[in-house]
Amino acid sequence: MKNKFSLPGVLLLIWITPSFAQTDTVKPEATKAVTYANNFLVAGLMGKHEEGNTFSFTTNHGVRYGRLFSGLGVGYDSYRDWNVLQAYAFGSIDVARIRTNAIYLFMSGGYSTAMYTPELIGTPSFEIKGGGNFNTMLGYRIKANQYSIYFATGYKFQRINYQYDNYYYWFRGGDMRTGNTEVQMDMNRFVIQIGFGWH
Repeated sequence: MKNKFSLPGVLLLIWITPSFAQTDTVKPEATKAVTYANNFLVAGLMGKHEEGNTFSFTTNHGVRYGRLFSGLGVGYDSYRDWNVLQAYAFGSIDVARIRTNAIYLFMSGGYSTAMYTPELIGTPSFEIKGGGNFNTMLGYRIKANQYSIYFATGYKFQRINYQYDNYYYWFRGGDMRTGNTEVQMDMNRFVIQIGFGWH
């Protein structure tokens, strides 16, 4: 019995064979990398009329992974009669991407040391204990080559604890006795911020 074949069958075999030999030329999505990133930011701190408007400077350093940026930061805040040095941990997430730019949410919390600037009259002993700080911001980051430009606005909370001694006389014996007064002061500010950094 002779082997029979048809022209359509041969053509089908020729068409299928190369298709099995082809390799997938579509590249997989690039693997997310952990990279170092930082920024340097200046801000205006706006309070009530009697509190006045002051300024702030912060710098943040950490790692970026996809939409996330987290690490540690330090800063200096001026609060009229107080100078404050801050250390904190922070986290930031890109909530929306607009081409290469992003809208982001930033939050931080830490501890501050403070210095009272005016002369303290009638307070023989004055001890500053510092206090906690908290900051939350909504911002817009513009990518410019290897740099980023930041615009943000939000809220900043700073607590300062201090105490001072009171001197008074116990009149019966004429002896001088001392006591102390502890004060907890909270400062709340509206923040407008601008800065730049490396991705």
